Amino acid sequence: MENTQVLEQRDQEVEIKFKWVNERLDELQMKEKQLDLIKKLIQECTLELSLKENQLNLARKEVEDCNGKVSMKKEQLGLVQKELDECNEELSVKKKQLVTVQKSIVELTGELELKEMNLGLVKMKVEVGRSSFKENHLDSIKALIEENTEELEAKEQQYDAINKSINECSAKLTMKEKEMELIEKSIRNLSSKRQSEEKKLDSVEMLIEESLKDLDSKMEHLDSIKVLIEEN
Repeated sequence: MENTQVLEQRDQEVEIKFKWVNERLDELQMKEKQLDLIKKLIQECTLELSLKENQLNLARKEVEDCNGKVSMKKEQLGLVQKELDECNEELSVKKKQLVTVQKSIVELTGELELKEMNLGLVKMKVEVGRSSFKENHLDSIKALIEENTEELEAKEQQYDAINKSINECSAKLTMKEKEMELIEKSIRNLSSKRQSEEKKLDSVEMLIEESLKDLDSKMEHLDSIKVLIEEN
């Protein structure tokens, strides 16, 4: 009877221990599953982090490219502005020359008209009473008229040349102004794109920071599970 009780007691103890072992095994298996799950999550976080870092590098490159293009466009703008200033200065000089030539033409035209009037008067006097002096005077006035006519033609040609140069300079000025407007528009577009890329860069940096925090949290959880497994 006593032996039977001892055996039953031992069986109960074995059963309790067996049950405890099974519970520990179940708990261990559960912890190992959690461990595997966290490892998988860490791998996913690491992969996501790697992708975000690639995005960050691309965004930085875009910002650098935009900065380079903006800098280049600003240099182009400076050159065009310099050419524009030179055109304006040249145009101003040409207009002054044109005014001077116009004044000379008016003066020469007045002189020519006066000499033609004198010529008419001398002709009348010659016809009334011919004399060698009057004829010589008539020849002198004719020669002066021819000289003035040649000078007037030269001035008119000079006027036409300056006027043509002004038109060409004005056309060049208009072209440079349009070129400058295009460059300014390009700078505005690039600046807008740079701002967009900088915002994207900030967003990616925030995501990376969050991913790192999440990764740290999972690593801590993983370490705690490892400790529990080792204790079991």
